[in-house]
Amino acid sequence: MRKQLIILTTICFLTSSFGFSQKSFRNKLTIDYTGTLGGHGPFSGQNLTTHYIRTILGSEVNVNYKIARKVSLELKGGFNKHQTKYYTMNELSYGMGLNFFFPNSYAPLGNSFGIFYQSNNFLPTDYNEFYQFLSYPKVDFYETSTQINYKVDVIGFQFNFVSMLSNKVPLYFKYGFNLCIPVMSQIYDASFKKTSFQEYGKNQEFGSLYDQGLLLSARRSSIFALKIGLGYLF
Repeated sequence: MRKQLIILTTICFLTSSFGFSQKSFRNKLTIDYTGTLGGHGPFSGQNLTTHYIRTILGSEVNVNYKIARKVSLELKGGFNKHQTKYYTMNELSYGMGLNFFFPNSYAPLGNSFGIFYQSNNFLPTDYNEFYQFLSYPKVDFYETSTQINYKVDVIGFQFNFVSMLSNKVPLYFKYGFNLCIPVMSQIYDASFKKTSFQEYGKNQEFGSLYDQGLLLSARRSSIFALKIGLGYLF
């Protein structure tokens, strides 16, 4: 009997908590999945060759929570893949910002202007191919236990526009663009510690490995993007 009473009390508590959370988030929370098309330039190294990106499409998930009648807090996360002839880099991004809604719109759903801070991390996928590309003269094989991260932090400005898809379902279509200003960039070993460096080091066997050209390309690729997506209002 005592065990049954505990179980019943627990169920009632969880049910009431879930109901309370639904009411607290009602018409205050939106989540959207958005595709991005960036104004990406070439990713290049210092081996006297430039290779243009084949894939410039990315995706991101944005969560908006109403904190005032015309203001929402936004959490951002995204993924992008940059593929060239010789190597592939995955871009992982995360950030936070505020959206300010236009006179005819109210948070968290409507047309808005926003400002955000975001960190973009560019990580090579195949280090053997990647080191071959960076090294000059080129080598056939290069072993490493490091995880190189080309990190670019930006301050961004965005315009978002929405259009409801149905009067019965709170599903909406979203489109817009953002413009970013890089404020900090560095290269570091993400598998060990965030110690920036100018090059991987000089070695008689493998030659010098330069990557400042890649960092510059990562900065350029973070400047502009068009966005189209779908969202849901809770």
